[in-house]
Amino acid sequence: MKSKKSIITMWVLAFISPIMFLAAYSYLPENVPIHWNAQGQVDNYGSKTMAAFLFFLPLLLALMFQFLPKIDPKKQNYVKFQKYYDIFAIFMTAFFDVVNGVMLTETLRPGTLSMGLILSIGVSLMLIVLGNMMGKIKHNYFMGIKTPWTLADPDVWNQTHRVGGIMFVIIGIIALITGFISTMAFAMVILVGSLGSTAVLFILSYVLFKKRHPDGDNDKK
Repeated sequence: MKSKKSIITMWVLAFISPIMFLAAYSYLPENVPIHWNAQGQVDNYGSKTMAAFLFFLPLLLALMFQFLPKIDPKKQNYVKFQKYYDIFAIFMTAFFDVVNGVMLTETLRPGTLSMGLILSIGVSLMLIVLGNMMGKIKHNYFMGIKTPWTLADPDVWNQTHRVGGIMFVIIGIIALITGFISTMAFAMVILVGSLGSTAVLFILSYVLFKKRHPDGDNDKK
């Protein structure tokens, strides 16, 4: 990340979850809800130590977002999509703050919020945001659709990401609508959409690569 404003914003957001956890620690039960099923019902509990990992995760994410580009062999390409990289880093950090905030609220006051609906909205918005920036992401080794063929050819990367961006937005919009209808329907959209888009983009990247390199030559023509 280059912009000081973006870096400060991301780190401020990254500290919100740990501060919430530490402030509420003495009020938490020994077993804390850490997972909800498709109906928004708690289906797994963990110790305070396990919960602490989830609340401190935004700090780890912020650290990764700031320093991974520095060790990427394609680090010079980050300048070409820096704004979108920063937006994604800030969005993901904020996303985990929201999830942790809801989890904390549901732990202290069960039934106050609808975990299923909030997660449905959050995941849907994440797909829409990511989809809108997919076509802007340039060749790198840490962010994006990484198949042997997208990594081998920047043009295959660009074409695959443009198609992937459209697919992510469509899945996100459908998921957002179904999330208000049924959390189970939302889960099915995410499952089918994830598996389907993964298969389509994997095959597409291979087809595009073979079209550009019919003889298996990896050199860009």
